[in-house]
Amino acid sequence: MKEERRGKLDARHKYLISRLADAATLGEAEVEDAITSDDKFSLVHDFFAANGSKKLIFFYQDVKQNLSSSRSSSVDAAASAVAQRKLFVTTGSSEPLLEKCLFFLRTTDKAITTANVQQEVNFGMLDCSDGSILNSLETLLSRIMIPALMSQQTWGSAEEGASRPDVRSFLSSVDRFVANLSSAKLNMERRFRLQQVDLPDAISQRAKTEFISSHYYLQM
Repeated sequence: MKEERRGKLDARHKYLISRLADAATLGEAEVEDAITSDDKFSLVHDFFAANGSKKLIFFYQDVKQNLSSSRSSSVDAAASAVAQRKLFVTTGSSEPLLEKCLFFLRTTDKAITTANVQQEVNFGMLDCSDGSILNSLETLLSRIMIPALMSQQTWGSAEEGASRPDVRSFLSSVDRFVANLSSAKLNMERRFRLQQVDLPDAISQRAKTEFISSHYYLQM
C-alpha cells in the first residue's frame, strides 16, 4: 500500500512535502516516507477534493513507540515504550499538541490541482515546544497574519483594501483578539501559586489566633 501511494504522488503532494520538510528541518524523502505510511493518508485527498476539508494538519513531536517484539507480557511492552520524534497526519482532536503543528489551509471550494496548489493552499506553523499554545498563537497572528491582512489590497471589491469600513472593523476585531490572547497569557504566567501547608498545624494556628482575638475583645 505504501508503494502504491508513493507511485500516485504528484506536484500537489510534492508541494506539501517541500513545505513540511523546511518547517520540520527534515529531508523530503523522510517526509514522503512518513506521509505514505500514515494510516490517515486519506485526509490528504480529502483536502485536495472539490468541496473537501478546509484544513490539513500535521504534528511533529515525540510519540510513544512500543519496540517490544513480544506481545506476551504487557509489563515488558510498557517497559520498552520509548518516545520517538514523528511527523504524522492528524485531525487535531485525537492527540494533544505538544510541540509543532504544521497546517495547510485552502482558500477555495474548487478541487486542488497541480496547477493551482501554490495559489490556493496556504501553509502555517504553531511551535508549542515551550509548552505555551497561547504564546505561539499570539506570535502567529501578530507577526504574520495581521501584517499580511493589513497589506491586502483586494477584499472582493474595487474599493481600496483596508479603507473599507467593514474591513477596518474586521481588522480591529483581530487586533482585539490578539490583545485578549496577550492578556490571557500574562494572567496565566502570573497565576497564584497556593502554598502547601500541614493541615493540622494550620487549623491549630487558626484556632489559637481566633482565641486570642476573642479574649482581647472581651477584655475591652
